[in-house]
Amino acid sequence: MFLISVFIIFIIFSILIFTIIRYVDFAYKNILILSSTLGFILAHLLYFNSLGYPVSDNLPSEFKLLYSYKNNNHLYILVDDINNSLDPRLYRFKYSSELEKILDDALGEAKRGMPMIGIYNSSNSENSYGIRFDKMRRELPSK
Repeated sequence: MFLISVFIIFIIFSILIFTIIRYVDFAYKNILILSSTLGFILAHLLYFNSLGYPVSDNLPSEFKLLYSYKNNNHLYILVDDINNSLDPRLYRFKYSSELEKILDDALGEAKRGMPMIGIYNSSNSENSYGIRFDKMRRELPSK
């Protein structure tokens, strides 16, 4: 699927460049070619951010940790943003034993039935990643 989409984008880009070279005056060719190239590069970057690939962006301010996975020198974290109703998102961090311990502790607590809420604050002094976990308050209905 990935190769097909790259091939389609390449074909569209080639047709656009050919049309510019063939039918546009020389004075505008450089500007049009440069702007269409930048447009396709921007579209490419935005396209891959929305495909479900792991991103290196900042975590949401409050999130629920769903899963973590260690691969070579990266940690992949699947989180669900509590403030938005968007789908869960996969984040990638450089491996750190400190971060792995924090994530394992939070997942362990969640498996024992204590729902945990992750709080991201870049100025958090507890660890270099700015991630900490608190127990989620359960709201019980009144009788």
